[in-house]
Amino acid sequence: MVEGAKVSAPLYFDNAFLSMFETAGSHLRGGEHNVKELREIMYRFAPGSYGHLWSFVKNDKGQVKGQYKGSIWGKEKVRVFLNIRGRNFKIRAYIATHKEHPWLLREVDVGYLLGNSV
Repeated sequence: MVEGAKVSAPLYFDNAFLSMFETAGSHLRGGEHNVKELREIMYRFAPGSYGHLWSFVKNDKGQVKGQYKGSIWGKEKVRVFLNIRGRNFKIRAYIATHKEHPWLLREVDVGYLLGNSV
């Protein structure tokens, strides 16, 4: 968060848990020296998963891109569209869910284009 920034209209979840997961830095396929343009992340959830999803990507230069995707209820696939370039990426996601309504993540896919290094 930026110092001095103010949060307006915050979301409040009663009786909720906040789950967070982060991958280690990954060069993806294509080698550690090649530049990649990360275009999307697709999350696949088990039917009946309940929660609200925020997803972010950080590249090797410290740039961060991401967004709040909203409720995952009734959605087995959730796509997060990005446009970030780099050689190494970390994916971080937050899911807020009610303590009596769990979620189950089945798979995460990353869509990217391979670029050329100069």
